[in-house]
Amino acid sequence: MGVREVAKQTGFCVATVSLALRNSPKISERTRRIVREKANALGYAPNPEVTRLMTQLRSQRASQNQSALGLISLWGPPLPRGAREHINLLIRCLETRALQLGFSLDILRLNEPGMTGRRLHEILLARGIEGVIVLGSPTWQKSIGMDLDPFAHTTLGYSIDINSDRVCEDQYKDMVKVMTKLTGLGYRRPALLLNADLEKRVFHHYSSAFLMYYYHHLKPASPAILVFDEFSPATFKSWMEKERPDALIIGQEPPSFEIILECLGEHRLSAPDDIGIAHLDLLEKMDTVSGIRQNRELLAHTAINRVVSQLYRGERGIADRPTVEFVEGSWIDGNTTRMM
Repeated sequence: MGVREVAKQTGFCVATVSLALRNSPKISERTRRIVREKANALGYAPNPEVTRLMTQLRSQRASQNQSALGLISLWGPPLPRGAREHINLLIRCLETRALQLGFSLDILRLNEPGMTGRRLHEILLARGIEGVIVLGSPTWQKSIGMDLDPFAHTTLGYSIDINSDRVCEDQYKDMVKVMTKLTGLGYRRPALLLNADLEKRVFHHYSSAFLMYYYHHLKPASPAILVFDEFSPATFKSWMEKERPDALIIGQEPPSFEIILECLGEHRLSAPDDIGIAHLDLLEKMDTVSGIRQNRELLAHTAINRVVSQLYRGERGIADRPTVEFVEGSWIDGNTTRMM
């Protein structure tokens, strides 16, 4: 059963059927639905060898023409200090992978003065951009205010609640790694300090894994978590005196790592002698700190690969059943933890 038989049964030409089966936006949704239903009824299945060859041809054509991909961002400028290194590295890695596959990368900022979702949509269409990566937002957002239906797309992280395929850092698994490492060193009372924006942007994966680990491995001890909207040294002091943790797990700024060290110093606590410290997202300058180093190169490569694959398969629009691909970070042994 081939494309020609599907064309004969539906009354459409072979070219229309071929595009419809690749979910091309050049074909109306009604026609695509009719073709898909008839193809399924006839038991049509694409020839994997032909698919491979056509993908290779489209890839070569894209490399020759250097089509553009779009990167939609709700981040600065200016970028928050705590996210500056991470976002700049991620953008460089996205650009590098796009170039390797024969694409340029146009950065489009939704927070620029005068920019709206509708205007951004028109810019993408005018530039002939068919594939986009949604970079995310410094705060949790319900939507980006634009129609993504004409585009192949994927979203980085959970900070924007749209119906989209995603590539995410595996915060749940990373927290389990941190807890496993800390308890393996002999810590029995780890505490978690997070700002509320970060907790929401990671879909509560950090706190979920933290609570799960306490429940299964550290009972009857009760978990100590401080989630704050604005960091208060006084609140932190009271919390530390109440919970008396032997290790502290912290995330992205705010507050900065330096402020945490200052607050601990006021309590006459220093790492690793008096308390262990593990960071969930190490900056390059934190070369002596224990914690998780995120693999943003792999994160970027995975996102670009997914969008380019969608383009080659002719897939556009909102996914009926979105998928998520996770990228794990790596534990780094530093000087802020020790064997207890």
